[in-house]
Amino acid sequence: MPIGPTIPLATAALAGVLAFGGAVTTEALPATEAAAPRASYHPGAHPGPHGRPAARRIERLCRIAQCTDDQREAIRGIYERGRKATQADRKRLRALHEKMRAEWKKPTLDRDAILRLHDEIAQVKAALGRKRLERRIEALSALSPQQRQRLADARAAHHAKKHGKKRGKKRGEKRGKNRGAR
Repeated sequence: MPIGPTIPLATAALAGVLAFGGAVTTEALPATEAAAPRASYHPGAHPGPHGRPAARRIERLCRIAQCTDDQREAIRGIYERGRKATQADRKRLRALHEKMRAEWKKPTLDRDAILRLHDEIAQVKAALGRKRLERRIEALSALSPQQRQRLADARAAHHAKKHGKKRGKKRGEKRGKNRGAR
């Protein structure tokens, strides 16, 4: 019997294991796979390093700026306080996204509800963005002007490396050596 697209892959795999009398245990998996946490915290989340990416950014910032231990702790405190302060907004944003997903799944679309949710999501995102910017300003004000200059130089070098001289012709330029001599 062919397995069609209506049966999820996990169900088909389980049916195959049960059909052959096998048992599913974690002993057959390597230790890293058996104890591996979920790759995403919510539906549609991208896989990748979750956890505390802010901690890695703070360490990188302090390595480039050559922060003192006191500055490092001050910056860490700023971001930790900000994370706690925005926790309710982030929860609200997740709930709004869930409501939006539910609206899109309904048999008949409610235009007003979708637009209202869109506007509400935009407001929460704008508020979170402003709070993020305020934290950045506060964190950078904990650094000396020389340290901020080091960060600016590192950012400019990264930008030049990533977006340096582009290949190809600019708009309006002719291609080839003898393109204009026809």
